[in-house]
Amino acid sequence: MTETTAIQCPHCGASFKAKSKAAFGKKVACPKCQTPFVVPGPKAAPKKVKKKQKSASLMDAWGDDDLNEEAPVRKGPSTRKPQRSGKRSNKQQSAGKSTMVVGLLVIAVIVGGGVMFIASRSTSSDQKTENPALAESESVETEPVANEPGETPVMKTQSSETAPASNPTTKLVFKIVAIHENLGKIIRYRNNPNTNEEKQIKQAEGVAERSLASTLGDKFLNQISFLDVDLKKKELSFSMREPIPDNLVQDINSVSFQMVSVAPLKQSLHEELIEKHGADKLIVHELEFHLSNIIPEYKKQLNENYEQGSKALYQALNEQFEQSVPEYIPNSLKLDLEYKKLTFQVIQPPASNLGVQINQLSMIPVTISATPYRDREVRTEEQKKITQATYQIVLNDFHERALANQNSYNFWRNSINYELEENLERHVSGYILDTLDLDLGKGTATFQLDHPPGELFSVEFNGLIGNQVKLVYEPLSLGPPEPPFQTPGRPMKQVVLKITNADEYIRDRLTNEIKPLTQNDLLNIHREINRLFLSDISYYIDESIRIDFQNMLLGFQIDRVPPGDFLKQIHSIGFLKLEVDDKIVSIEDVDYDPEVSEKTMIFSFVNNGQRLAQFDEINQQRSAENNLHGLSNYISRSLQMDFQQGTFKIRLRAGRNEAAEIQAVTNGLNAIKISCTHLNTIPPKPGGPTGKSIPGMVSNSNQPTPIASDQNLKVTIQFGLYSGRGKMAKSARDVLDGFSWVDLKSLKVDAANKEISFNTTGPMNEAALDRLLKRQKFYQCIIKKEPLPEEAAKE
Repeated sequence: MTETTAIQCPHCGASFKAKSKAAFGKKVACPKCQTPFVVPGPKAAPKKVKKKQKSASLMDAWGDDDLNEEAPVRKGPSTRKPQRSGKRSNKQQSAGKSTMVVGLLVIAVIVGGGVMFIASRSTSSDQKTENPALAESESVETEPVANEPGETPVMKTQSSETAPASNPTTKLVFKIVAIHENLGKIIRYRNNPNTNEEKQIKQAEGVAERSLASTLGDKFLNQISFLDVDLKKKELSFSMREPIPDNLVQDINSVSFQMVSVAPLKQSLHEELIEKHGADKLIVHELEFHLSNIIPEYKKQLNENYEQGSKALYQALNEQFEQSVPEYIPNSLKLDLEYKKLTFQVIQPPASNLGVQINQLSMIPVTISATPYRDREVRTEEQKKITQATYQIVLNDFHERALANQNSYNFWRNSINYELEENLERHVSGYILDTLDLDLGKGTATFQLDHPPGELFSVEFNGLIGNQVKLVYEPLSLGPPEPPFQTPGRPMKQVVLKITNADEYIRDRLTNEIKPLTQNDLLNIHREINRLFLSDISYYIDESIRIDFQNMLLGFQIDRVPPGDFLKQIHSIGFLKLEVDDKIVSIEDVDYDPEVSEKTMIFSFVNNGQRLAQFDEINQQRSAENNLHGLSNYISRSLQMDFQQGTFKIRLRAGRNEAAEIQAVTNGLNAIKISCTHLNTIPPKPGGPTGKSIPGMVSNSNQPTPIASDQNLKVTIQFGLYSGRGKMAKSARDVLDGFSWVDLKSLKVDAANKEISFNTTGPMNEAALDRLLKRQKFYQCIIKKEPLPEEAAKE
């Protein structure tokens, strides 16, 4: 039979009954006044039972009818079956005796264990007195949870098993800044005069406590206890076992959004983060969401007066965000109703379900997408630290096999490079454009960020890209940025390769004196090789191919330093009529001045397609940029679109047919539903190349007006490459030594500037000079002539 003991609350004087002695010496809350107190009585040794049994016994320490000041008489018929009278059977008697024996043995064991436990407690009583916090953490605490009327109060417990002394608990209090829709429905008592306000608040608090106890318990692996929601004070409190997570507010809101949103109690989240991490460590995130719905009240205002309705909606959103979204930066909100876009800034990386949290706010006037379609980190100049990172890359089996095939090498290389570049540009905040350098020879990818990459950078990036390539977890190197290896669309390097073989047609015509290669043949060969280079080599400069069949040399220009697999790319060009050596003859810098070599074209534009809800200026400009790459003389990244004025500018290398360029631009942008009209062209400054000439290459179009052959001249020869084995000055002298019309005393050789100059003393044979220059390994020569002053001519 269960013993009952009368207990009196020392604070309010209410009397209660305990079903068992399990409550003695325990700290409980009075069911009437809610004030905690320790139940007096003899200190009994705690029973060592299983966790579930212990929890259940503590919950049952207060009976259902013992929670009232006087136990009411139970009404209604009993559901228990009446016992039969008479003597029990022999089996029942023997079973009863066995039960008594087992019970006596159990009692003996418990009493013995209790004596030993009391003895051990007495030896450490001094230590526990000196450390009251430790003693308190070992006690079992109970508090009643708010319940709806008629429900049995449930006691929340915390035992020494769930809060070990090595991990002390801390009481945390947060400010409730927003009540979400699910909870708001319960407490909307003001609209109904017949609703009991106090009852509705208590009911809402009970619902919130049960929901949060479950979700937060799962989130923090049962580190939380004594959770309490006070909607009048607008506070959420609980005890948490240390260590406390750094982003606790964000973690709470990520799982509590169906009930409430919280913020730090005594300071803003911004102030708390600055205090923890320092202002220079906080990275602002700019988020862009799709705007999918506006409530009818604001739609009506927008229809009646668009400008005033827009202002009203902005003010409502900004105010709601300031009050209810702790990480929101005040007044950072931008509302674009034309393209249905909502942009704002937060002071820490956003929760993955931030959009869902915002949509759950009870008074929010719009609905936005669950996740942002763009998350951009905004760093100050002080926070930026440009870093060059190199990662080892891993290709899947399919692409390993595809790259092993020489005929498909360039296609799959360009595909992998495009995928990496596209994902870095779209998804990695702080990526510096055009810094990706893919080297499949070494199996590495190098790029630059405006900040050092985090420890999990490769893991997060691999989750964004496809299956073609993955980054290895640890970077091979991190360091300061190296000089640019690329000038997109602008000539940077001139490469000369040795031709080792040609197709049968070219070989026959080269050795056939009766039918040698005609000018038309040479032009067709140049065009065909130029087309193949444009198709396979992404960094090739259009129309820069020059072939010297006399010396079997192939020269061309590229807009970057040759990558590690450069020669493999050249050998993999399909249907190339030439074979080249495995060694590069020379790589030279190109002297290129954009001001005298490029023109600016200006267009007006309109969007002639349907305005999509997902329309985005950044995406539109990126699409236009990709489509303009169909112009081989387009300068990459030169597109500047002004969406307010409806105009854009582009830069092109000069020397092409402008009508064809305008048509190409128009067709390229029509493909993405942008209709454009050419407005104006700003030509390059004087002094640059004309026609189709490329700086550093041979071109007769740059020659000045012919000078009378009987005049004495000053001749300047600019050469792009010298590949002779002897000294440059001696080779230059050997070229001129056989000409009687050359004044050898005036000969000057400037190796640094690649120039040879001299004066003439009679009629000049330019064709013979050009042949001898090539014979002495001077290539890509431009011969300039000007009359000598009269005094110099007389001398």
